[in-house]
Amino acid sequence: MPRIDKTFSLHILPWIIPGLIALFVLFIVSTFFVKLVHVPSHDMHPSYHRGDLVMMRVTNHFEQGDLLAFNFYADDSTDTKPVLFTQRCIALPGDTLVIDNGNVYVNNKIESNTESYFYNYHFKTKRALDSLFLVNYQLNEGGAISNELDYSFSMNEKTAALLKNDSLVTYLYKNIEKSDFGDEQMYTNDTIHKWNKHNFGPLYIPKKGDILKLDTSNIYKYKRLIELENDATIIVENNSIQLNGKRITEIEIKNNYYFVLGDNRDNAIDSRYWGLLSEQNILGKITRKLISNKD
Repeated sequence: MPRIDKTFSLHILPWIIPGLIALFVLFIVSTFFVKLVHVPSHDMHPSYHRGDLVMMRVTNHFEQGDLLAFNFYADDSTDTKPVLFTQRCIALPGDTLVIDNGNVYVNNKIESNTESYFYNYHFKTKRALDSLFLVNYQLNEGGAISNELDYSFSMNEKTAALLKNDSLVTYLYKNIEKSDFGDEQMYTNDTIHKWNKHNFGPLYIPKKGDILKLDTSNIYKYKRLIELENDATIIVENNSIQLNGKRITEIEIKNNYYFVLGDNRDNAIDSRYWGLLSEQNILGKITRKLISNKD
């Protein structure tokens, strides 16, 4: 039997067991408590950029303002590979949400700390903008919208205030869709609710165990949710609601739901477009940015 070198025994062997334990602990932590993920889109600009490496804590406890990481199914099919989304939690199960002229209200309380959010602004200038002007104001998303020195860019309210006072700018305003304009891209997609990204709701966010009273005036708020929970199809006709051929006037909610928005408010594809987020699809919440990727 070969002899083990004494130097190896004295200096290496004492580190093997602690090293194996450390690797085991790292495996447990990364598997069950913390994961590293990349931000997949510009929805959270400027807070997070596409490609940022962030730390996600695996948890089932969420608060308003948390940045959630979740699986999104483009066609609601479990046969389709899910896409990772990261967006901000705006309303919790049991809350009521309203968006009025771009202002977000949850339980009649207006959203605070909106300074970092980006919105689309339209402005006109005395001459064509050069690259130095764009760099000085950090205008990256947008561009000219006509040959008459009209521009539309995404920016926060602070930048908009500075830009409005620039001698080169003749006027500037935030692009807000009118309250009587119904956008068919909203997830309700019906003729009753004339909702758009700046005027939306009121919408109650269901919680597990809720008994929702249903009628033809509110069914489109929850139709998609009910169909997914029950793996069934809803038909609305002759002022009645049928679930798999059976008429219903109420239904019990099986999961908790959340309403999420991107910080890039006018350019994010979020709950306004694809609906309420089920707790079953949430992976965890983002706690820290590790590596920034300003592409």
